[in-house]
Amino acid sequence: MTAIVDYDTGNLRSVADAMRRIGAEFTITAYPALLRGADRVLLPGVGEASSAMAKLRERGLDLVIPTLTQPVLGICIGMQLLCLDSEEGDARCLGIFPAHVRRLKPAENGLKIPHVGWNTVGGLRGTLLEGIDEETYVYYVHSYAAEVCEATIARTDYGGEFSAALGRGNFFGTQFHPEKIILKKFFRICPITVKQHRKQYSEIHSNIKISISTMTILFCAFSHKHSYFFINLNILCICCFAHFLDFLFIKDLKKSFLHNVFLTLFFRSAFL
Repeated sequence: MTAIVDYDTGNLRSVADAMRRIGAEFTITAYPALLRGADRVLLPGVGEASSAMAKLRERGLDLVIPTLTQPVLGICIGMQLLCLDSEEGDARCLGIFPAHVRRLKPAENGLKIPHVGWNTVGGLRGTLLEGIDEETYVYYVHSYAAEVCEATIARTDYGGEFSAALGRGNFFGTQFHPEKIILKKFFRICPITVKQHRKQYSEIHSNIKISISTMTILFCAFSHKHSYFFINLNILCICCFAHFLDFLFIKDLKKSFLHNVFLTLFFRSAFL
């Protein structure tokens, strides 16, 4: 499932339409838990950078988005918000990409601001743009752009070069409106899904439960034979914690509960 960040930016419908055209499942949300649990996250945006950042902060998303570990794609203003800062409204942004967002200055070359229409991209690199030809045409509507930096994976020249796309770790961004092919490529970039996270942590979970069981056995074995109340309390606390771990990683409340009921009964019959 893909989560589209809902922070009242105005172009959610167009992004949702694009998702439907490629047959992708998605949800529009501002809830941190849903964003963290999604396989991928889209950060769209139109409008003014400082206002957009204010809306992210109102929802506490300025603290959530930088901590996401799944693939994240910022689109248009969404990409700019992933940069260090923006001259538009003197906005302090999320600081994921090491780039400053500057106002375009092509007036002296006879070019108009905003930059509206088709233009080419070059200097392509990275998995997001793999298979895209140099000098491919993409569509722009913007007056501000991220400067070229070490995270730049595509460039466009409009009175000077700017970052057409950025990529760093699991974060990506496009200043242009991503075509269907770009979205499809983004959907192939999913190194660690939620299910893979659970599988990855299942071994850790098992080791934790073995350690809990061992500590409980030792505690019960060496506790004073009349300290039944404290042994009962210890077993209850440890088994409740084990139950929580089961539910967290297995996501099966019934299975988790039955598992730990048997664990509790075993400890009681063995040591009391």
